[in-house]
Amino acid sequence: MLAVLSVALALVLVLPSALGSPNQILGHTTCTAGPVLAQAWLWTPVSVVDSPPTYNNTTNWVTASGWAPFETPALYNVSGGAAGGVFSLDDWVLTRMHSSWHWGAGASASCPGTAAVDLSRTPGGPPSLAENYTQLLAPGASSDVGVPHQFNGSLPSGATYPSVYFFANYTDGFANLSFRSITYANELVGSGGYETTRFSSEGATLFVVVPFVGDNGQPLPVAGYLTGVISAIYQLNGPWYGCIQWGSPPNPFGTGLAFGPPPPDNGFQCVYPKA
Repeated sequence: MLAVLSVALALVLVLPSALGSPNQILGHTTCTAGPVLAQAWLWTPVSVVDSPPTYNNTTNWVTASGWAPFETPALYNVSGGAAGGVFSLDDWVLTRMHSSWHWGAGASASCPGTAAVDLSRTPGGPPSLAENYTQLLAPGASSDVGVPHQFNGSLPSGATYPSVYFFANYTDGFANLSFRSITYANELVGSGGYETTRFSSEGATLFVVVPFVGDNGQPLPVAGYLTGVISAIYQLNGPWYGCIQWGSPPNPFGTGLAFGPPPPDNGFQCVYPKA
């Protein structure tokens, strides 16, 4: 009887580990930060939006607001095809992660190989060096296809820093990350017509690629999402004609809406380029 109980106890203690259960009995693991692989100050978006292009002498605009942890809330307006955003100059760090084993029951954490953290948006982290509005596309553009993915911005001292890569233009996504929604022609005809589109999203709202560089000069890019809140109200005054793109989940590439050129005269199919 004692032998049977011993075998049963051994199975209870050992089987969770043998079967790869996330909950362990004899011991468990935690995910902890290891050595720093790279660190950089980078302009990081709080909010990025594109405004509708002006069509047929109408006035189109977007009023945008944005919030990110430990940053000053952003509120601004762009119009006439312009694109822009509020960016903060943040301290980013890339660390190697590893699993640490501990006695006792608990969950076994799944540990990524590396982790990129915006220290300026964490409790107790170094504050951002600056936060300001940056124009990405001047008014008068017929679409936002030309919105850049990255820029270099300067401080009043003259020191220049790059931004993270962000995706806020009319495109078929980036690499294997595509918009899972239709792109459609939007047309308002007649005089005095208008359209107001509201967009609001909370949580992981901005997809970015952090361009770390290792000590040996090798690029170490890391993709991820920024947490915050972005809200925007768009007004498209008729007559307006062009292509509008929604992102899904609500735009991980940076904006609520993206605006492209109208379809060719011989058809109604909107076409967007690869990023």
